[in-house]
Amino acid sequence: MGMSSVPLSDLYKNAEEFLTVHGSSVLYNTNVELLEWDEETSRWMIHTRTGPLAADYIILALPFEALGKLLPNMPPVEGVDTLANQIAQHEHWPICSVHLWFDREITDLNHAVLLDRELHWLYNKSLLQPWRKSKGSYIELVISASKSFAERERKEAIDLAVNELKEFFPASREAKLEKAALIKEVRATFGVPPGIDRARPSVRSPWPNLLLAGDWIATGWPSTMESAARAGHQAAEALSNITENRSKYLKADLKPQGLMVVLNKLGAKS
Repeated sequence: MGMSSVPLSDLYKNAEEFLTVHGSSVLYNTNVELLEWDEETSRWMIHTRTGPLAADYIILALPFEALGKLLPNMPPVEGVDTLANQIAQHEHWPICSVHLWFDREITDLNHAVLLDRELHWLYNKSLLQPWRKSKGSYIELVISASKSFAERERKEAIDLAVNELKEFFPASREAKLEKAALIKEVRATFGVPPGIDRARPSVRSPWPNLLLAGDWIATGWPSTMESAARAGHQAAEALSNITENRSKYLKADLKPQGLMVVLNKLGAKS
């Protein structure tokens, strides 16, 4: 079966077309500067860079730091201090990737999990993305939630990655490294230290008719696209309940299987 890639811009375009067909509008370069709640009309006035907008309901799908910047310009209500304190407990964790091009194949694995080293994952891009028609071997190594690795200089980080790769894949010892690249995403995810779930707010905000979304709210999942999607479903479901439509958007998680059944039972007893 053939493989093909779809640019993200194409995916976004399709989403915008769907929303437009169903009566929605997508506004670009419309940064929100201030939100005001009108008690008389029970509506929100959204002040943006390009002018005001009125809304009956709002879903703020913002990263935690962006919401934190918006809080001082939000109506003062009970619970804002609690939300601000929750936001203050969040921080970003980095994800780094080292891209290596060798003159020959070093492994026939598509993917590998690398244990007890700085490196975490290996992706064999030569096999996973054959349309690249790469000569030799193109390998991507990923290091997640590693501040120490992100602080390394380019040469030091690449040398460490190559040396650890040689431990797992002896063929790389004889291969010639033709090119290397280091990519650091220092704000890739929100951090998940012990106890962080207590600082993740629910979809319900302190303000009327205003809901929260984003991968960092209380979805039960870590900082992933799946968590962001679940947050969107939670917000849609909560909005549906406010408007008394009572629609269900969030599907239940898959039931645990195998070892997870035992672990869940042990967790419930402890």
